[in-house]
Amino acid sequence: MLARSVAAVLAAVVVGTGAGWAQDVARHFRLEWEVAKGRRGQAVVSGYLYNDYGLPAVRVQLLVEVLDASGRTVAEAVAYVDREVPPFGRAYFEVAVPRAGAGYRVRVNFYDWMVVPGG
Repeated sequence: MLARSVAAVLAAVVVGTGAGWAQDVARHFRLEWEVAKGRRGQAVVSGYLYNDYGLPAVRVQLLVEVLDASGRTVAEAVAYVDREVPPFGRAYFEVAVPRAGAGYRVRVNFYDWMVVPGG
């Protein structure tokens, strides 16, 4: 339990580092996603988050931005990866967005590494 608490504190510190954090995200994660119409006709973004790092990622939050024709963000939605993303593995995500757009952008907004005691 203590190891997870330490990991949460370290992740909070890492989140505050700005550009370095963004570089870590780009180095450790990849996203594959697509947009489809949901049952109620609204846009749904779904896909996989790949973890290219040697520790499990937990509490992963994705930010989905809805873009207009000029590339400006006009709406946002948050997606939570509902399970651990294993080292060198992937996890599925899906989120309905509040409105359709000319384009979309998906990025990792928050994550934490699961530290295994004695590992």
